[in-house]
Amino acid sequence: HNRFFRPRVSFSKTFQELNNWKIGIYSEREKNERIATASDTLNKSSFYYDLYRVFLESPVTEKFSFSTKYQQREDFAPFGNEFKKSTIANELNVNGTWNIQRTLQLAGNFTYRRLHLLNELLVKDVQQESETFLGRTDVNFTFWKGVLRANNTYEIGSGQEPRVDFTYVKVRQGEGTHIWLDSLYNNDGVIQPNEMEIAPFPDIADYVRVSTFTNQYIRANYVNLNSSLLLTPKAVWFDKKGLRNFMSKFSTQSTLIINRKTLDNADISPWNPFLLDVADTSLVSVSSNIRNILFFNRANPKYDLQIGNSMLSNKFVQTSGFESRRNTEQFFRSRMNATKSISAQLNLTRGERLSDSQFFDNRDYNILSWQIEPQFTWLPSRDFRTIVSYKFQTDRNTFDDNPAEATQNNLSLEMTFNSGSNTSIRARSSFVNIDFEGTPNSPVGFAILNGLQPGKNFLWNLSLDRQLSRNLRLNLSYEGRKTGEARVVHVGRAQVAAVF
Repeated sequence: HNRFFRPRVSFSKTFQELNNWKIGIYSEREKNERIATASDTLNKSSFYYDLYRVFLESPVTEKFSFSTKYQQREDFAPFGNEFKKSTIANELNVNGTWNIQRTLQLAGNFTYRRLHLLNELLVKDVQQESETFLGRTDVNFTFWKGVLRANNTYEIGSGQEPRVDFTYVKVRQGEGTHIWLDSLYNNDGVIQPNEMEIAPFPDIADYVRVSTFTNQYIRANYVNLNSSLLLTPKAVWFDKKGLRNFMSKFSTQSTLIINRKTLDNADISPWNPFLLDVADTSLVSVSSNIRNILFFNRANPKYDLQIGNSMLSNKFVQTSGFESRRNTEQFFRSRMNATKSISAQLNLTRGERLSDSQFFDNRDYNILSWQIEPQFTWLPSRDFRTIVSYKFQTDRNTFDDNPAEATQNNLSLEMTFNSGSNTSIRARSSFVNIDFEGTPNSPVGFAILNGLQPGKNFLWNLSLDRQLSRNLRLNLSYEGRKTGEARVVHVGRAQVAAVF
C-alpha cells in the first residue's frame, strides 16, 4: 500500500515604500511511502524530501527585473521500514534583466549548487559529493544610431557526463554520411575510426556515425562564447559628402564562437573561454570559429568589394587519442553589375587545412591552397539565368612525410529556368582537369582530390521541382559523373513531399 503527504507553505511581504520589492520564505515537503505488504518494508521507489527557501524579488517591468533565492533540500532514502537522511543540497540562484533606453540589454542567470552526502552507503552508486554551477549572460547593444551593434552570449556550466566514443553503422548506399576507405590505410578488412571519411558524393555514402556513451563518467566544465560585432558608418553618414561619404561605404562584420569542455580536475580556469591551448590530459573537446569581413559598398546595386579571413578549428579526445583539425582562409571577393542582365564576380582565396591525429600519423597533413574563380551571370529575364565560372586551384601538402601536389582547372556551366512559382528546372555541368603528383590512394590524396581522380573529370546534374498542388511538391533529380579512368556513374532520385 502507499501513503502520500505533500504540504506547502509560503509567506511573503511586499514593500510599497521600496518600489514593491518582495521578500519571502517558502517550504515544502513530499513524502511518498510505498510499502511492500509481504515484507512490511519500504520499496526502493519510495522517496522523501524537505525543501526550505528564502527569496527576494523585484517587480517585473520592461526595463528591469531581479530575483535571487537560496534554498536547502534534504533528501531521505528508504532503509528497511523507515527513511534515513541521505543528502543535503544547498543552492543559490540569481536572475535578472536590465534594458537601458533600447540601446543596451543585459540579461543573465547563475546557479550554484553544493551536494553533501550524509550516508554514502545509501547513495554511493547513485550520486557523488560535488559542486556544480550553471550560468548564462546576454549582452546586446546598439550605439550611435545603429553604427555599432553587438550581440554577445556567454555560458558556463559543470556536471557529470559519460565519455563518448563514435561508432559507424552500415546503412543502405546513399542513405549515409560517411564512406569506409580501408584501402587507403591498412586494407585489413576491419573498420577503424581513422578509416572513415565524409562521402564526397551522396550516392556512395553507406555509413552513419553514431555517438556511443560508455559506462565511464567524468566531471567536466564547459564554457561557451558567441559574439558578433557590426560596424556600419552609413547609418549616420548616408547623406554626408566628402570624406564622410567615402567612409560610409565601409562596414565590418566580425563573429567569434568558442566552445570548450575540460575535465573538472584540470588546472585551467573554467571561466575564461580564451584559454584554448589545453593539455590533452585535461581536454574533452574544444572548437573555435573566427570570421572577419571588411565590406566596401555593401549591397550596392552596381558593385561591392569584400576582404576577410576565417579560422575554424576543433580538437577532441577519445579513447583512441586526440584528433585536431584547423581550416584557415583569407579571401577577396568582388561583384560588378555591368548591365541589368549581366554581372561578374571574382573570388581570390588562400586556404590552409591542417589535420593532426595522435595515433594515426598517416592522417596528418597540412594542405596549402590557392584559388582564383571568375564568374559571369546572364539574367535576361526573371525566369531564366545562366552562370559560367572558371576556377583555378593549387593544393600542396607541406608535410615531407607524404608529399602531394595538385593543380585543378574547373569549368562550370549552370542554367536555371523558373515557370512562375510552380516549376523550377536546374541544370549544371562541370569539367575538372586535375594534374596530381603523389599517391592518390592515400588520406592526403583523398583530402586534396575530394572524390575526384587525376586527369579528366566530368560531372553533371539535372533537377526538376514542381508544385503539384497546394500540399504536394514533386522533386526529380539526375546526377552523373565520370572521374578519371572510373566507369560512368548515373544516379536518379524522385521525391514527393506533402505539407499539411
